Amino acid sequence: METSAQDIAINQDESKVPAYTLPDPLKGADGNRVASSQQWLHHQRAAMLKLFAVNVYGRMPRKPANMRFKITSVDSFALGGSAIRKQVTILFTSAASAPSMDLLIYLPKSAKGPVPVFMGLNFYGNQTIHADNGIRLSTQWVMNDEPKGLVNNRATEASRGKDAGKWAVEEVIKRGYGLATAYYGDLEPDHRRRVQERVLRLDVSRRWCRRHQYQRPDRMRHRRAANLHDPDAGVPAHPGRHAALSPPDV
Repeated sequence: METSAQDIAINQDESKVPAYTLPDPLKGADGNRVASSQQWLHHQRAAMLKLFAVNVYGRMPRKPANMRFKITSVDSFALGGSAIRKQVTILFTSAASAPSMDLLIYLPKSAKGPVPVFMGLNFYGNQTIHADNGIRLSTQWVMNDEPKGLVNNRATEASRGKDAGKWAVEEVIKRGYGLATAYYGDLEPDHRRRVQERVLRLDVSRRWCRRHQYQRPDRMRHRRAANLHDPDAGVPAHPGRHAALSPPDV
């Protein structure tokens, strides 16, 4: 039976956490204490950010050289006429079968110019953030969740709006903001056999991955579990979680 990261049991009992020591943020790698704001700004801050890059977040992937944008639909009367809904497919290479991400955008129709936009990845497909029938149904692999309308690892019409409570789309639009979201599985499915199908295909070589402290997710899980409480362990972060994207002018 295949499992995903979402299926892994999470320990919520503090008594079961092994002993560990967090690094002192005001103590340098050479053992000397940070004694001034200048030492922090010019030396220690960079060292702390590197710790997070190596052990937690990873590094920002470079922008794909041939990234393209394709507007697939525009509705100027969405949400009862209060919003403009745009759907944009972002293709990460020039190939016909390029890995891609479907971006869903809502903008207030009353806006006279650019507006701030709330951005976030969703976990079940764009169609789950609102019952709007105009949202394209995700065709990607999804985690099974029958109450949410996700059956046989596919989104169904029944999944529309099933996660809407987390997004408050109408309220965002009412207050003059925009909202943009994409399904995280477009970037990197939480599935061992499918993980190479998406954005990870853009890694140019294993040597490049090593140089930028990336690792294949299916090889990371055991390392992360073994080194979770070791602040000096070089546990690389999930490379697909922080893709550098530049959406088209909306």
